[in-house]
Amino acid sequence: MGVGRTFVVLISDDHQFIFVHIPKTAGSSITQVLEPVSRCGSEFWLTRWLLRAGVRSNLFAPPKYRTYRRHTSARKLQWYLPRRQFQQYYKFAFVRNPWDWLVSYYHFVMGQPNHRRYRQLKSLGSFEHFVEYECSQKKFMQKNFVTDHQGNLIVDFVGRFENLMEDFALVCHKLNITGSLGQRNRSQHRDYRSYYSDRAIELVAQGYAEDIQLFGYTYDGVQCNRKVA
Repeated sequence: MGVGRTFVVLISDDHQFIFVHIPKTAGSSITQVLEPVSRCGSEFWLTRWLLRAGVRSNLFAPPKYRTYRRHTSARKLQWYLPRRQFQQYYKFAFVRNPWDWLVSYYHFVMGQPNHRRYRQLKSLGSFEHFVEYECSQKKFMQKNFVTDHQGNLIVDFVGRFENLMEDFALVCHKLNITGSLGQRNRSQHRDYRSYYSDRAIELVAQGYAEDIQLFGYTYDGVQCNRKVA
């Protein structure tokens, strides 16, 4: 296993795929399956040195050995990667209900005092204040990971966290890969709906309207028969 591949974008030249890793959408479990068949950038001396120093990206290596930070968006990869490679490789990602995503992210950070945002979230005082802050900033939108600047999808498949096993099985079948998903980096919390007031529900509905519309989510789940890609 290469040095630090858990922390970089997973790209496979043998199976010709690019995994766009959106945070808190089972990406760590997916990585566990795909990492053994992914490119090992650390074969290049400069990349290896940078990874050991904690630097997760190297844009100056030959294309075959370049590495990109784990949560790099498809629009950035479209810019970084050779055009033919980006067009021909099977690009996929997984998304999650925004109401559920916020609960998972909040508890994930609050369970890790060393996380870079721990103090900030703790200072907000409550989950509802966290929701209010996140919705006012609109910094994290899942659509930005899989669309271009005009809002067009630029990946081949968008799976759902809510349908993880079935959708990931489709990916594995497409790529001729075998493997089973485990559970990694899972935050501990109750059903996400138990954390929301009516006000907080509406805040997310407005703040994450673009994600909700593009991926077909409702507060209680997914719109029937709505497919993204």
